[in-house]
Amino acid sequence: MQNPASKPADPAAQRAAEQAQRERMARELAARKAEQAAKPPATRGQDSIVESPAEREQREAVDAWLRRVPDTPGDWLRQKFWIEYQRRRAGEDQ
Repeated sequence: MQNPASKPADPAAQRAAEQAQRERMARELAARKAEQAAKPPATRGQDSIVESPAEREQREAVDAWLRRVPDTPGDWLRQKFWIEYQRRRAGEDQ
């Protein structure tokens, strides 16, 4: 019996889900921008001023990691399937 998660999704449903995700992300981004704009100008840049060197290094590491994340759903899926293929192949070798 096949796992339901392994079945390919309906393309129309997939596009609708991707569109819904983009809309949620756009709303979140707009909310964050509005929140940032609502802060007094004196406190806007304060977060980066009080950042310790260790915190800065960790933030830069996270930013670098995020830049490696694929930008398109197709890239993300291709990478996901490649990782799953490698895991299964490694399991067969054992």
